[in-house]
Amino acid sequence: MLAGGCLQRTPKAAGSVWMLAAMLVMMLGAATPNIADAARIITVDDAIGIALERNVTLNEVRVTAGLNNVVVSEAYMNFLPNLTLNASGGRNYGRYFNSARGSYVDQNSQSLVLGASSAVTLFAGLHDVATLRQARSNDRAGRLDLGRAEETTVYTVISNFLALILQQDQLQVAREELSAEAALEDKIHEYVKSGSRASADLYEQQAIVASAKLSVVRAENAAELSKVDLMGTLQLDPVESYEFVAPRLESLYGSENADLRDLVARALAQRSDLQAEQARLNAFEQGIHVASSSYWPTLSVQAGLGSNYDSLIPQSFDAQLNAYRNESLALNVTVPLFDRGVTHNAVRRARLQAQNERIVLDGLRHDVELQVKRVYLEYHAARDQLTAAEGQQQAAKLAVDSAQERFKAGVAILVEVSQARSLYVQAEAALATARNNVALQSTLMNYCLGQTQATKSGLPARDAAALQGG
Repeated sequence: MLAGGCLQRTPKAAGSVWMLAAMLVMMLGAATPNIADAARIITVDDAIGIALERNVTLNEVRVTAGLNNVVVSEAYMNFLPNLTLNASGGRNYGRYFNSARGSYVDQNSQSLVLGASSAVTLFAGLHDVATLRQARSNDRAGRLDLGRAEETTVYTVISNFLALILQQDQLQVAREELSAEAALEDKIHEYVKSGSRASADLYEQQAIVASAKLSVVRAENAAELSKVDLMGTLQLDPVESYEFVAPRLESLYGSENADLRDLVARALAQRSDLQAEQARLNAFEQGIHVASSSYWPTLSVQAGLGSNYDSLIPQSFDAQLNAYRNESLALNVTVPLFDRGVTHNAVRRARLQAQNERIVLDGLRHDVELQVKRVYLEYHAARDQLTAAEGQQQAAKLAVDSAQERFKAGVAILVEVSQARSLYVQAEAALATARNNVALQSTLMNYCLGQTQATKSGLPARDAAALQGG
């Protein structure tokens, strides 16, 4: 009942309310694990497959390749004759001249004209042949561009995974550092309580622990942002939850010990973007033939069949169509004499375009050589850095153990322990970076050589073949 503007509940009603509240809490508690379990698990192979299907840039290249194929189909159609059917019917009123009678008439009539015609070009200076070759070269260039775009997509996915692995490793280092500093804080607290250490050591260690917590927060944020970058590459829904399963770095390590000259030769032979530019150069060279075809005469054949009907003629419809049937066959020759320099300028333009494409191809070939050399040097430097980082990490670990033992024995101060641990954290971070860098440079080497990691990562064979531009 109501009393004083407030709802008064009886003990029985209050018990029911509490029971409903408890049931609601239990339902929410049971639903919470399902939300966490709903996170989609994505491996590197899954990510490659998703990216090959959804990547925006890759899909744009696919559309362009499809358009090039349409142009090839159009070029083939130019060799076929055309076929046209036409029919024209009319009704005449009043006084008019009737061609069937050859005189003026003053009565209504109906007329019908039927016809069919076909024409084919026999010779046009090989214009259609050059156009077809040009279309085929552009189509091949488009398919090779698609293969390179797929390789780029795979490389981008693996690079994003490597960035995520690095941030996760840095996060793990930060968490281990926080755990170690927290454990040291507990020991110092015991030392202070026993009177063997001053309170200043505890305060200093508490500040170090707080700094370690801040490092963990920053590392967690960096790891989440790396996930966002990977989600952007895969075009994933940002609202949903995903769990990315990173591959072992060692699985991405290459064992490339070939000579630099051999690597450059392999890249020049395998790179699909180089082959695409060569195909485009062939297309531009065919464009010269297309433009030059206008210098030549054009020879074509045209055939036609027709008949007509007029209601003023006493014969029947079928009889008129048969009686007035007519056939035609024409051979047309067109000889260009002067076109105000249009063909001359078109040929000059086509030659300049081909020359420019040669410059582009030579520049790309030189860029590929430099890319391979740069990655070759960085790859071997990354190997050396990994070896040095492993030695640094082992030495730093021994230094930390020694400093802690001396601090425990009272022959070292806290600053020495902090410095030793700081060097160890730096060594751990450097080791994680060095491992990641070797995997990255190995992946980049494969990308520069025109190879793909798809088969190494377990991608299905059909997808791996697609990545090769096949």
